[in-house]
Amino acid sequence: MKMTRITILILVALLAVSCSQPSAEDKWMQFVTQTVGKQYQDFADESSALAAAAGGYCGRDGNPESDLQLLQQQWLKTMSAWQTVQWVRFGPIVQNNEDWRIQFWPDKKNLVSRKTQQLLQKDEPITDAVIESASVVIQGLSELELLLFDEEYTPVYAADDPMAQRQCQLLEAVSNRLKKTTSQIAADWKDPAANEEWLNTIADQDEKQLASLRNGKIVDSILAQVERVKVDKLGGPLGFKNRSKQANGYFSESWRSGSSLENVKHNLAAIKALLAHPDEYDLSDYLIEHDQAELAQKLAASLDSILTQIEAVDADLKVAVTQPQSKAEIAKIYDQVNGLNQILREQLAPALGVVLGFNSNDGD
Repeated sequence: MKMTRITILILVALLAVSCSQPSAEDKWMQFVTQTVGKQYQDFADESSALAAAAGGYCGRDGNPESDLQLLQQQWLKTMSAWQTVQWVRFGPIVQNNEDWRIQFWPDKKNLVSRKTQQLLQKDEPITDAVIESASVVIQGLSELELLLFDEEYTPVYAADDPMAQRQCQLLEAVSNRLKKTTSQIAADWKDPAANEEWLNTIADQDEKQLASLRNGKIVDSILAQVERVKVDKLGGPLGFKNRSKQANGYFSESWRSGSSLENVKHNLAAIKALLAHPDEYDLSDYLIEHDQAELAQKLAASLDSILTQIEAVDADLKVAVTQPQSKAEIAKIYDQVNGLNQILREQLAPALGVVLGFNSNDGD
């Protein structure tokens, strides 16, 4: 039976439509690219708001105590935005090790405090240019947390003390530096050349090889973040990294502001957002399309369980690890994160055709 001309045209049209549909890999990569871009922009926006708030506070005519609380709240928002995108270990953020400039932690030798004291004791005005050429140790969120939450510094702002002016100079200059850093990263991420670099668009690679290379960067980044949560953010305060094995709340990430556990929550919520998005082609969709629906469910269940357990802890890490009941709760979270780590390493990576690279937490 001969096909009519109309039938042939219809088949050709259907074939053209089919060929023009983006692949599963393309849809997943587009989602990651857009998600990271939004996270960086949110971080840049919060950093800009923090710089504006710091400038307003230091030029204030209002109540020093209540205005400081507003500034502290904006720092917390900015830190939360950073914790949401902290998982990314590809693209512009890694080219100049900007993550250390954004947040110097772990600070094993108390360098933030020491370098702050050294700078404040000098006679020269603390300007944007001074901070621009200073150590990365005092250019980001760790420095701002010290200035905004440490009991050695917060009373000074309201005092009739020359040091109040110097602290404000430092506060404004560091806030401005953070704004500059985050704005540049957000802009660089939107640059097609930056996306081309991380997407690894190399000639002579077939689609399967490209997908493996791209997914390798994503999975490596997620796994490194989960291991950092386990080893440093939870294991450190629990004492698992100490020779003495004694818990120490001062090893928690943001002990001055009391937001260390909140940081962990944002770290894991960011991974969950990659896995499950109500309106976009997310990691679950990608796994399901590759016959890995059970793995998608297992990842979701693990993340949900950990986030629920975190919500049940009624104290931040600094305090929680010093009390038997809450310390046991944190230890349980540690074990759950370790379980998530194993799922990522032993099941997600192979499912996506990824050969894992080395990172500094391997073997811990």
